Amino acid sequence: MTQALSPSVASGYETFSPRLAPSLTIAGSIAGVAGALGVWVRAVEVTAAGSPVRAGSITGASRAWGFIIAVVVVAAGVAATQWAARTLVRIALPIAASALSIALIVLRLRWAGSVAGSLAARAGASAGRSFTTYHAGFGWGAWLLALAAVCFALGCVAGILRALDVRQGIGT
Repeated sequence: MTQALSPSVASGYETFSPRLAPSLTIAGSIAGVAGALGVWVRAVEVTAAGSPVRAGSITGASRAWGFIIAVVVVAAGVAATQWAARTLVRIALPIAASALSIALIVLRLRWAGSVAGSLAARAGASAGRSFTTYHAGFGWGAWLLALAAVCFALGCVAGILRALDVRQGIGT
């Protein structure tokens, strides 16, 4: 007596691990909280030799948006527990929370980029003839927000693909 193999076993195809989507979403939440409250824009000015270096920064902890993003990414991390659900309605919760997190992160990163650009343009216009080096750009918090957005996006892709595979009977 021979047993019929399922299509996934016969082709050697395996779906994503059931832990992949929740792990990516939770990693995005951790990076997102740190990034939301961290340094978004960092500006450093170096003038003639012997002069002190001046630096300034804009942090998420000093802005209401930083706390809003922190709350939303924590909610996405909590919603990550629903990735193992078998119903599409329950899977929609981590997808929606991740999508909202990505949207808020993108809006804040665009804002931080424009602030850094205007700081650099203003410094260049007022530099005059003295030698000045000025840099304004993303701080470590902004880079962690970018990492969080990537983790959320990859978590959504892995979760959706796994849900489709499970729905077709591949994986458990």
